Amino acid sequence: MRTLFIFLGSLLACFAQDSVPDMLENVLPAVVTVVIPKEAQYSQGAGLAGADQAYAKMLDVTGMSGGSGFLIERGGKPYVVTNAHVVRGATGTAGSIEAISIDQTHYPMKLAALDSLYDLAVLEFDGGSPGPEMKMLRFRAEEVRVGESVYAVGNPLLEFPYSVSSGIVGGKNRRHPDLTGKFGFIQSSATTTWGNSGGPLVDSKGRVAGVVTKIQFHPMGNQLYQQTQINLALDSRIALKLVERMLAGGGRLRRAYLGLEITEDVTDSEPHRQASPPAIAGTVAGSPARKALESKKGYRVLRIGKIDVASAADALEAFEAVQPGDTVAIEIGPQKSDQVEIVKVVAGELTDANAAAIGQYVLAKAGRIAAEREGGIVLRRSSGMPESNASVVVRSLPTRRKAAGAATAPAKMPSNVGATSRVPPEGRIVAAGLYDDDGTRMYRVRNTRDLGVAVKITAMSGLVDVLHLPEGESDPLRLAVSFSDKPDLLRRTLLY
Repeated sequence: MRTLFIFLGSLLACFAQDSVPDMLENVLPAVVTVVIPKEAQYSQGAGLAGADQAYAKMLDVTGMSGGSGFLIERGGKPYVVTNAHVVRGATGTAGSIEAISIDQTHYPMKLAALDSLYDLAVLEFDGGSPGPEMKMLRFRAEEVRVGESVYAVGNPLLEFPYSVSSGIVGGKNRRHPDLTGKFGFIQSSATTTWGNSGGPLVDSKGRVAGVVTKIQFHPMGNQLYQQTQINLALDSRIALKLVERMLAGGGRLRRAYLGLEITEDVTDSEPHRQASPPAIAGTVAGSPARKALESKKGYRVLRIGKIDVASAADALEAFEAVQPGDTVAIEIGPQKSDQVEIVKVVAGELTDANAAAIGQYVLAKAGRIAAEREGGIVLRRSSGMPESNASVVVRSLPTRRKAAGAATAPAKMPSNVGATSRVPPEGRIVAAGLYDDDGTRMYRVRNTRDLGVAVKITAMSGLVDVLHLPEGESDPLRLAVSFSDKPDLLRRTLLY
């Protein structure tokens, strides 16, 4: 009998192994390479052939940025799902985004929906439709299990199209302290790297278990080392819900707005080490939170709704479950006290005006205001405003200290910025975010709404950089706004 069980087990294993290539042959034609032939200087804030055909010739995307994506169908219409960071550099003009299929046909695409917080984008075909060589994938509806086999499909390094790596699910509901895509990840050992972003992580039945989003690095000395066994993909259940909500909302998520600032301190050299619990730091004028919570500055945030809050990331996840019009119960308490009280706030909606108010709120703390002018917005400081206020430091320097999760190399600054540069009283705002060499972490600013979105995305790092052009200058200066007044601490700031 034991011999029979061993035989049957071996037979089933053989069938399972044979089914994987069949499954992948159906998955590969649904995967595309997403490229950005026309790239903007700064990001936008707000992816029928056999397997052998994939290797007919090398795909040439020299000089282009991009990643991977996959086809789905919603409401009878085809779309490509990818990461927001894959397409964030697109100019928005015709031909600025392309999807390249398994037989190397180039399809012009345009943005149908984008959300920078979840690092998710949906593309639609621009004046065309998918060819017969392409197939559709389906999102998996049930939760994955730890130890389950999964397969990542994409174009790693934009040099090896239709590569497949296999692994197992190593964890669920992981978080990542980056600017975007902060929670809701599946961890797997299916190795991914640059270029895999936006591609599918599929299960043994060829269903999308997750959207490949992050690769994990660990700093040692002055180097960053990729952790090849820790690869993160946005859970399919979250991705599916977001895609449907974004498409139903005309390309964006309807988000709640409280006008609340929550901060936590972390050690600069060890950003995973929390130095203080999440606490209320302020409220935006005219916001739903102003009357209820303005007098509670410094109070610890203990619970939001049904979610216990031990970090700013917990608070973000709790607020993301709130819809405009919902009543939010926020449990708070004074520092170093067992006293607890519950404050209820009716959430508004994150409209353009409310996003703009968030941007102005942060600038005001730094002794600055932004005024809309023809052709953009102007950052200025009046004579009555101090150089810096409270815990916000404004400086214009050729380098800045490393942000949590940022590259180890110092950022290359515009040549006209010196260590003793004075901050001009006025300048047109070009971009905001976290400055780096290629501008991919800087978000275009055309109005005060864009400024608020960039600040909201970036503040969780503890730093916000604002690039502005002084009058009569051709190169931008950088104002580095740190929310902490202590050089060894980063103050992560949630603005919701």
